Parts: sequence; C-alpha cells; structure tokens
Amino acid sequence: MANKGPSYGMSRVVQDKIDKKYDAEVEELLVQWIVAQCGSGVGKPESGKLGFQDWLKDGCVLSELINSLHKDNKPIKKIASSSMAFSTTPCTALLPPSPSHCSYDRPHR
Repeated sequence: MANKGPSYGMSRVVQDKIDKKYDAEVEELLVQWIVAQCGSGVGKPESGKLGFQDWLKDGCVLSELINSLHKDNKPIKKIASSSMAFSTTPCTALLPPSPSHCSYDRPHR
C-alpha cells in the first residue's frame, strides 16, 4: 500500500464511512480464530486495522488457514513468504472449474 496523505471532499466522506464500519472487536475475534485454527506459527498482527491488513497481505496466513481447514489433503503444497502483496497463484487451484464444461443451450432469438 502506498502512503497516502489526508483525503478531502468526497474521498474523505467515503473513507470516513469505511472507517466507521470497521469493527476492532470482530478483528480480534478473527485473529483469535485464525491463531486457534492454524497454531501459533502464524504469529499475531500488530493491533489496529493496518497491522491486521499487513498480516494478511502476502497471503501466507490465508494459505495456512486454507490448509488447516483440510485435514489430510492440503490444497496449497508450498507456501512461500514474500514482501510483495498477496499473490493469487497458489489459490487458483481452489477456484471452482469454469462453467464452460456445463452444457447450456442458449435460446435462439
């Protein structure tokens, strides 16, 4: 995330609405659940919205969470830590198949 200065006008109004909807109690519950599910190896984020977002940003914690939800057959084989933002490559296998294999007859006009 780039460092941004203060926002003004409509951007400020939108950012204020987003900030009002953010619930620190829900964040804490999520952190507790993720740590309980994955183990202490995932660590804990710094308190606050930005700390929580940085904790999830590279995708390692989310990948560990996905693997912990599958007991035997772990869908993400390799979890590589990176300083870059979340890479969706390891999670593409988790997406449902494309609907192109379904037979669908379009109505003729």
